[in-house]
Amino acid sequence: MMIITPEQADELETALQEADLDITVRHNYSGRGMYGTTCLGFDVDRGTTAFEFGIRLGQLLGDNPEIADDELLDEMAGNNAIDSMGLGSIIYFPSVRVEAEEDEEAS
Repeated sequence: MMIITPEQADELETALQEADLDITVRHNYSGRGMYGTTCLGFDVDRGTTAFEFGIRLGQLLGDNPEIADDELLDEMAGNNAIDSMGLGSIIYFPSVRVEAEEDEEAS
């Protein structure tokens, strides 16, 4: 398991938006079989496959190595899942957690 900061997740979302990709980052997605634990997820268009998303993300991060290191990329490449969400889908990474923000920890 790998834990990233909320700032790292935000940097991923900013880079995706700057690349004109309509993808939203979720810091706390709980997918099927996760029993309430949360992980990093990406809301994508319904037709986007995990493979296609991986290629796009790999290209983006290859151009911006300061956003994610090889360890994070390896973790994301090795363990992902996809769920249907109405008109879109979410690709999520059960082994990549976003550390809780301070205001969430207090509640």
